[in-house]
Amino acid sequence: SRMSGTEPIPEAKKRMSSSMSDRAAAYAEAVLAGDIVAGPHVRNACRRHLDDLKRSDVRFDREAAARTLRFFEEKLFLSEGQFEGKPFKSDPAQDFIIGSLFGWKRLDGTRRFRRAYIEQGKGNGKALSLDTPIPTPIGWTTMGELRDGDQVFDDQGAPCVVVKAHPVSVDRNCYRVVFDDGAEIIASAEHIWRTEMRSATKAGENRATKGVPKARWGEWRNGLRTTAEIAASVRYKNGKYQSANHSVSLCGSLLLPDADLPINPYTLGVWLGDGDSDCARITIGDADAPETIAALESAGEVVAHQSGKRYTIAGLQVKLRAAGLLGNKHVPAAYMRASKSQRVAILQGLMDTDGCISAVGQCEFTQVKRGLAEQVLELALSLGFKATMREGVASIGGRVIGPKYRVMFHPKEDQPCFRLRRKLDRQAARHSRRRLSEDRKIVSCDPIGSVPVRCITVDSPNGMFLAGRAMVPTHNSPLAGGIGLYGLMADGEAGAEIYSAGATKEQAGILFRDAVKMVDKSPALDSRLVRSGGPGREFNIAYLAKGSFFRPVSRETKKTGSGPRPHFALVDELHEHADGGIIEILERGFKFRRQPLLLMITNSGSDRNSICWAEHEHAVRAAAGNIDAKDGDAHYLGEILDANTDATFSYVCALDPDDRPLEDPSCWIKANPLLNVTITEEYLSGVVAQAKAMPSKLNGILRLHFCQWTDAETAWMTREALEPAIFEFDPAEHHGKKIWLGIDLSQNRDITAMGAAVRTGEVEVEAERDGKTQKVMKPTYDVWVEAWTPGDTMDARGLQDKLPYRQWADAGFIHAPKGQSIRFDHVAQALAEYAHDFEVVCVAYDRYAFKRGFEPECERLGLNIEFVEHPQGGTKKGRPTQAMIEA
Repeated sequence: SRMSGTEPIPEAKKRMSSSMSDRAAAYAEAVLAGDIVAGPHVRNACRRHLDDLKRSDVRFDREAAARTLRFFEEKLFLSEGQFEGKPFKSDPAQDFIIGSLFGWKRLDGTRRFRRAYIEQGKGNGKALSLDTPIPTPIGWTTMGELRDGDQVFDDQGAPCVVVKAHPVSVDRNCYRVVFDDGAEIIASAEHIWRTEMRSATKAGENRATKGVPKARWGEWRNGLRTTAEIAASVRYKNGKYQSANHSVSLCGSLLLPDADLPINPYTLGVWLGDGDSDCARITIGDADAPETIAALESAGEVVAHQSGKRYTIAGLQVKLRAAGLLGNKHVPAAYMRASKSQRVAILQGLMDTDGCISAVGQCEFTQVKRGLAEQVLELALSLGFKATMREGVASIGGRVIGPKYRVMFHPKEDQPCFRLRRKLDRQAARHSRRRLSEDRKIVSCDPIGSVPVRCITVDSPNGMFLAGRAMVPTHNSPLAGGIGLYGLMADGEAGAEIYSAGATKEQAGILFRDAVKMVDKSPALDSRLVRSGGPGREFNIAYLAKGSFFRPVSRETKKTGSGPRPHFALVDELHEHADGGIIEILERGFKFRRQPLLLMITNSGSDRNSICWAEHEHAVRAAAGNIDAKDGDAHYLGEILDANTDATFSYVCALDPDDRPLEDPSCWIKANPLLNVTITEEYLSGVVAQAKAMPSKLNGILRLHFCQWTDAETAWMTREALEPAIFEFDPAEHHGKKIWLGIDLSQNRDITAMGAAVRTGEVEVEAERDGKTQKVMKPTYDVWVEAWTPGDTMDARGLQDKLPYRQWADAGFIHAPKGQSIRFDHVAQALAEYAHDFEVVCVAYDRYAFKRGFEPECERLGLNIEFVEHPQGGTKKGRPTQAMIEA
């Protein structure tokens, strides 16, 4: 929201001053004059507004619009960060939205717009203690030290940017949240967490299954909860025990680029474990020596046998001295923030030497140096493992020599923590049941005295960031909440029912909590409204003078009583909704109201089969008055298409087709109408730099910050690069030709894929050679991919990943054999068919699941094909075979 102390942009002041009695028209005029930069659909909405002022079948009530704006600016106060306690001061874009919704009337005096769709860039946070450690791509900092533009990590381990580090608050109710691995975080009562809840307690998700179809009974379990809500439901009765009720997912492995490291990370890990502290000599037991030496040599080292069990590595002494490691064993900072494969490599070196693994797969690293043990703990945490450290007593021959430190964790089956075969073999998957090491349970959440806390806003896709030494994922809307409160108290509707609706009840509660906090801050509202549920657990706001209420709701409403009769239905984050179920339920109850309003607020999405895309397209057509209007061609006609479209208000932020947000900052305001109010150009500059450096983040950034609908949430390359290379052809036309294959195996969560490449000829292209542009011949190829996914879990993962696996399978684009994991015999059979139809030169493979799962299936089928290992990591690169080198 626009806050107090800000003014309309200077270029628009003169033009707007003549129309201040109608702030909506003032905004429209400024946009069309170019004084305020806006995208094509907003420009169309402004043309529509000014054209409709000439109509005789609808009218614009300036006083009604002004009355609504006065309610916002005089009655509503904000409660986040630097805006804490300040009055709601609307921005010109919000003047247009609010004024349009409540100013436009039908001739009978009722509201014209019954539906509103608002789509714009993402631009808010909750409070943690100032001394909370925060991991960053360059090391550690604290919550109190973070500044705008700093980088932290999101819950998947990807770097994200701090949009805003808000001022410190000193009067919040605070709690100490303790996890089962010993991690602790101090957070405010309002801080938001994403948890899995075990039991529907009265203080949590009461009556979670009443009236809900059995197939949807479990949906309440995963959602967003405040610290206060967790405290009220931290335990549940489990027989004679009181069990932990909430758990938080582990973070993903920190995603960082390869670092320029002076010592090979595996080599350094082996030396840290079994090397002499004052020189480069390493002691290796006879049983492990052949494998360890082979691993070191494969890492590029030259190993020399010295005497007995002692070995030296050429050039290591100089490197250790330069790194300050001689006499000071530790993991240098650059290694702690190296790429995933480099961190795995150093952990493997440490675990091959000073580590072990039990018969049930629990890894343990033991060390008498506390500092080194703490670094191994951090390495394990940075790879997404649930790790703990315990202190014990070290002894030799029964004689106590001092403390020892044990780091324990269960590794993930697709991340080998050893290179020694005798240890690695124990890391195989043991069972398909859920492991205790897959999340962190909250074991206590107790109130403490108020401590200084602060909020940060981050640009991660779901608003989450990592906090604490254990890297715990934690969470990061008020225009809609203000509209809900206006509908509750000031819209002239007796017995008004106001609902904030979400895909889940937890999501619906976020918008509702914004309204609750505004009530808390506003004396005029606080004295007239009654909240139910207790501080931090509110579930209803009642306006007894009119018999009205405001509450959150989700699809679970479908079977409850006679159903809702909404006056206002506020739908937040529409792009997160799997379908239009909740909207259908709420709109069904509109027939009982004179002038209901459905308000949908969202970011752009990635699913063009969703309810959000359908509403987006409808809003684009409504603004243009053109049944054929669409993104990229929103030509304005201003026609009245039908009664439903005429009753739809549209405010869709978007870029023009020729805008390039990664190169031209002047277009950013089109997607971010509150630019330099709640989101800064400096912040967006950081986001753009991140998109350029990390292509996997590009799609999310384009969606969330530049209002571009994408075809997937992440992408390896841009559509602009990919589309010119896509052609339809039948691989059968290449039968008998030489073919090169690559296989990336998975088991039950990921996709197994096999890529194929056939050389088709040559093409003449221009290339730079010796500083000159020359014409050269380049080879051309046809390439294609086959993919497999487990059929029994496809629908559930489709919802989780927001990808249409079922549609892909039905269309023949992906194989989905029955089962909960990939059948490697199916993939091996496909490879056998390729060997029959083509001349297979070789098959490159990533080693995950190859030796223990796929290779035996190929042997069973008698396949005589050359396999070449090609790891997907930065430490060990794929190498040609000796035959290839000779050729």
